[in-house]
Amino acid sequence: MPIIPRYNLTQTSTHVNIEVSIPHVRVSTSTLDLVIVDGTELHLYAPPTYLLKLTLPDRVVDEDAVEESLTCAATGSEVVRVVEAAENSSGNEDFTSAKSTTTTDLWTKEDLPKLQYNPEKNHGTLVVILRKEQEGFW
Repeated sequence: MPIIPRYNLTQTSTHVNIEVSIPHVRVSTSTLDLVIVDGTELHLYAPPTYLLKLTLPDRVVDEDAVEESLTCAATGSEVVRVVEAAENSSGNEDFTSAKSTTTTDLWTKEDLPKLQYNPEKNHGTLVVILRKEQEGFW
């Protein structure tokens, strides 16, 4: 059974910082697994048994958004994202009435999630730094 690590979440108007305490574990980038699902869910797995799942109130920039932005910059096109899909009476999502937004924000590699490990702090602390898609506080 996975252990939910102790964590502390702080934010600025542009970034979310999450300090995760994973004591007495040797961490390397090859053993960590950080997944951002739909820009709002964060899954962090650190072997042998640490698992942290957070649902954020708003979107953060993930690897897919950066790749999409760099591709659009190279081709000169704009990014169009479906924001919300309405459910029809049968319970299925209806994308015909979905809202879409066009953004000209170009994310760069500097906007990718960053991981920093400090073995001295609390016998092992991992700091995850995420860029918010929209400035502001949650």
